[in-house]
Amino acid sequence: MGLSVPAGSSSNSGNGAGSGATGPSPSAQHLEIQFSDTSTKFYCRVYYAEQFRALRAKIFPSGEERFIRSLARCVPWAASGGKSGSTFCKTLGTFTFQLTHINREKMFENICLDDRFVLKQMSKMEIQSFVDLAPNYIAYLGGANRENRPTTLCKIVGAFRIVFKNAQTNAASKQDLLVMENLFYRRNVNRKFDLKGSERNRLVSATEAGLSDCVLLDENLIKSKRRLRVELMRSFTLLNFSDLGEPVVRARPGAERTELGTEE
Repeated sequence: MGLSVPAGSSSNSGNGAGSGATGPSPSAQHLEIQFSDTSTKFYCRVYYAEQFRALRAKIFPSGEERFIRSLARCVPWAASGGKSGSTFCKTLGTFTFQLTHINREKMFENICLDDRFVLKQMSKMEIQSFVDLAPNYIAYLGGANRENRPTTLCKIVGAFRIVFKNAQTNAASKQDLLVMENLFYRRNVNRKFDLKGSERNRLVSATEAGLSDCVLLDENLIKSKRRLRVELMRSFTLLNFSDLGEPVVRARPGAERTELGTEE
């Protein structure tokens, strides 16, 4: 696989022996950067770079440095529930801290699973659809944040094309990646659903549903809501025939956790 910067990208020489770099493209929509070391060339396209940066400034108050550190490393994540066959990763953040001992200061790099973001690899068709949709999507999320409106859409905070080619080993890779919030960040979730809006082949068996970290499907949600309605009617019927006064249903919501759009 060859590696080249698309037409229209600017090219600036980098500093330092054995390395070259090109600056960002003047494109108003995407930022394109190419750099290299002695053996490998790298290319990165940041889709809608400025628009996503502005969106992150609104919904991710920890800032760009935290975002970059989260993306510094990631590990594969075997997400269950979907059938697209897409590759997923979770961010493995890199954080630097200083330790002072007997008048000596040393800097250490601490690597931990910060669990903040999920990366999804997209197919050629998916990335094209996303590129077409992204401006409206970013505007929608920005409006929801500005007007304090709830939304059921997962918050996508960036999209990238990452390419590399090693001239010595011929190892090469090209990936289009979405970076989105991890909905389960700092949350204890007992049941997870992957919903497609269909009831065809969308049921996890009772045996599978009992397994830990099982992702349930559309029909499981419908069945659970049906059971909830039945139990509510039974409760109301019981209370209506008693002298306890008006029926009262109490709900115990889960503990609040940090999510994108709130301070950490």
